[in-house]
Amino acid sequence: MLFNLATSATILLATLVNAQNAPAPVYEFKVLKDHLSSALRVTTSATILLATLVNAQNAPAPVYEFKVLKDHLSSALRFPDYTAKQRVFLADQVNKMISVYVNHESKIKNYGINSRERFADILSRAANMTNADLQNELVNTANSLRDGHTGVMYPAPHSCFAVTFPVSFQLVEFNGAADPKNPIVAVSSYVSFPEAKAIYGEELKKVKLGHILVSINGLTPLQLFEKYAHRSRGANFYGGMKAVLNNFFGLRGGRLFPIQLEKDETSVTYVFKERPDSKNTYTVSFDLVSRKTIKCVADFESTGGVSNLANEPEGQVKPPKYVIDENLNFQEFTDAFNLDNVPYIFDPETKNVLGYTIYKYLGTKLGIIRLTSFTIDGQTAEFAVEKIRKLLLNELKDTDCLLWDLRSNGGGWVQLADSIPQFFKADFTPNSRRFIMSPVNNNIMKSGAEGAEATAAYFSTPPGSFYSNFYSITSKPVANFYGNVYLKPVATLNDGNCFSACETVTANLQDSGSIKKVFGTDLQTGGGGASISYHKAHFCKYDPIDFQPLPGGQDMALGYRGSVRNGVNLGTLIEDNGVRADELLRPTLSDVFNVNNRSSIFDRIAHQLRAIGQADGSFWTKFHSEPNFSADANLGVPFTFSTTSTYINKLELHLNGKVVDSKEIGLRKTEQQVDLVTPIPTQLGTEHYTIVGYTANRVVLKTERYLRYIPNASKFASLQPGASLNWDFKFEREYVALFNIAGTAAKDGWNLKDGKLVIGDGLTYGDNVTSKVSFFVTLNGGKPSITLSFDSFSEQDYDYVIVSFRPFGGEEKELLKVSGEQHINTTLELPATTGSGELSLTFASDGGSAENGGIKLNSLSLSA
Repeated sequence: MLFNLATSATILLATLVNAQNAPAPVYEFKVLKDHLSSALRVTTSATILLATLVNAQNAPAPVYEFKVLKDHLSSALRFPDYTAKQRVFLADQVNKMISVYVNHESKIKNYGINSRERFADILSRAANMTNADLQNELVNTANSLRDGHTGVMYPAPHSCFAVTFPVSFQLVEFNGAADPKNPIVAVSSYVSFPEAKAIYGEELKKVKLGHILVSINGLTPLQLFEKYAHRSRGANFYGGMKAVLNNFFGLRGGRLFPIQLEKDETSVTYVFKERPDSKNTYTVSFDLVSRKTIKCVADFESTGGVSNLANEPEGQVKPPKYVIDENLNFQEFTDAFNLDNVPYIFDPETKNVLGYTIYKYLGTKLGIIRLTSFTIDGQTAEFAVEKIRKLLLNELKDTDCLLWDLRSNGGGWVQLADSIPQFFKADFTPNSRRFIMSPVNNNIMKSGAEGAEATAAYFSTPPGSFYSNFYSITSKPVANFYGNVYLKPVATLNDGNCFSACETVTANLQDSGSIKKVFGTDLQTGGGGASISYHKAHFCKYDPIDFQPLPGGQDMALGYRGSVRNGVNLGTLIEDNGVRADELLRPTLSDVFNVNNRSSIFDRIAHQLRAIGQADGSFWTKFHSEPNFSADANLGVPFTFSTTSTYINKLELHLNGKVVDSKEIGLRKTEQQVDLVTPIPTQLGTEHYTIVGYTANRVVLKTERYLRYIPNASKFASLQPGASLNWDFKFEREYVALFNIAGTAAKDGWNLKDGKLVIGDGLTYGDNVTSKVSFFVTLNGGKPSITLSFDSFSEQDYDYVIVSFRPFGGEEKELLKVSGEQHINTTLELPATTGSGELSLTFASDGGSAENGGIKLNSLSLSA
């Protein structure tokens, strides 16, 4: 024991000496009992000391630095040292992009700004401008177009900094009144960043929730808009007002914005009063707080501030395509904000983009879907559509009416915006798109980047036209793939921050009559009527003749595909106009204070939708069937769809445009159960059925169902240990079935050609193709595997050949997924050794860039 303690003390003392790098006596001799308590205590201290040193070494480096803006400003306002050649090149690339700017004429009409003339003037002076002057003119000229899809991004280090503001505001009404063009602005919350809150300090406590904003830096909200609209990138009055407050004075506190301030705008002075009718005011001033991204600045410093002309674009495994339609206010700068303090249940698989609640008002159950974006990181539009459909079928199926809360939604996938209306409206037609006719676009269209429909529309445009013929990003069959799901009254709630795809879905719903009403906390949405394309990811990729990477890793975004409305607003642009609300509703001060989790806006909407639904009968209309979308069925036996409905007096089952079953039922407000029966199936494959419902001879329901007819178990190929099965490319084999999915035409799916299996004609393939050839097998032991040889020439990272296996009663598992130009000869083990299952070879393409290449299966065999 004595030896162990002495050894421990020796090691301990030596460790401390080495750690402190100071000479000290190595030993001290005392009676053990005099040393014991100290030795044990020091052991504990040394443990803590060593652990602290280890933790300090392993701690991650800080990502951000928060400071008062004026302390960051000198660093933030630096720019790369471009040569005269680089400056001219940068300005020239911007001019080439502006040549295909689809909103050019709208900006002349609405704001008197000729984008081509302004950027051409900058190009003429670029060689002799300072780097700072060139950057500021490019950015400010793009901002003056008041187009959230169009902008020139600052290079580092300027882009490494952002500004936050101390408080958030909400536009409110008072005593039942809301002047739409002279808003009442109330404090709704404080800055959310702890570091910024600490710097703002005690002054922040002087500002009280619910107090009314009188002015910022001596300007009323209306005067702020008039002064800064040209720098806001916000279109129309409401989008511009929200953009001014957002980008410059923190309508949404705790949100970061790229620095676009003048040098003297490093502080902010607010004047508040307690209520809209109060006489007394008080003043609070703050030095603005900024955030530096430390690595961003360090990376710039490592280059010595000099940029190379031939900088390559940042690596992107899958660069964004035209399916992306998002606000240019970078995702990094967005924040979650519960606009009415009503608790939503968010789906974690959607990264908290999709949430819902059931709000009760005087016995009415108002289902509310909160959608914060039209893009979910790491997912697809199809994933989001299916999530929404399941939410309507399950959690919200027993609600009395439905509200889409789209406030402050900056946009995202056009396909998602085009797919939502089908849930409420039969035979929906998506809004149209168009391009500028130009030599640059000729090159891009020849690349196939925009898909077959867009390319055909462009090249069929009459010569001399300024705009191309119309086309739809989402085809009508894809936009109506599922059909109706929810038949009760539906409305949307928007604001001036609803932008891009958010406006697309609202216009789609309003134009088609899919919803009863558009409510708005502003009378217009933001007016972003285009889909976005980037210099780096789109123009350099699809037109390398005209476009090369910008110096310094800079980028530019452009409103590229203009949106034109259909239906009751046929021919109207969304750009600058936005979507006009049917009724203005703003929260009250009680909403700001969150009294009993109530929302005056939701109360009023629930009341109106109930009244509208009771007047036209939709309040009671409901339909459900099993299966609710697709199912497997066997040959030789009719299939039964079991349905439950209310306030529908006739149901029909359609196959290939013909009625194959029909049931007349009474028009009742109570549930009725009816079976619809298919004809007896005679061949394997996919059959597409449509269930149509009528109320008093008016179509109120059109919903789609898909049946996959598969072989009976007795027809499966039986694979014994040691045996093999070579497919001879004959579909007459009873264990082989072909399934064309998602509206894929037979000519576009798997076909036999020259004794091989090919997609389409084997030379090219179409957009939005999903075709599967399946082999139904019974495994009886051994080591089952598949050996196959095929050639793939597809668009890399977008279009795929997939080999998969699904044991009956289990989950489908991918065995191989191939994209791009590849020649595959491989053997793959199956994930099961016994039992029955489905082995599939699937080809799936997205909505663009069909290649001049094809997919060909040369051989396929199974063995055990």
